Amino acid sequence: MSAIIDTLRRVIVRIIEFAVLLAALGFLLQLLYGGPVPFFGDILGNLIAIIAALETSGFIGLVAAGVVVWLLMRKTAPH
Repeated sequence: MSAIIDTLRRVIVRIIEFAVLLAALGFLLQLLYGGPVPFFGDILGNLIAIIAALETSGFIGLVAAGVVVWLLMRKTAPH
């Protein structure tokens, strides 16, 4: 049972890493082209909306931002 959970965890971590990579690529493409990019949408606009929502949330927004930063900065499991 532990092996199944460990395998599932690794798959989920890789999917999240790939999604973050795609988001960064879409962000850079949107900065280069100056507008929403096909297949990526308006990543910059969505990011600004998320930051604005966290800004108006006060302490809860600060905690949520801290959790997101922690998730992005922590070391990944060995592959």
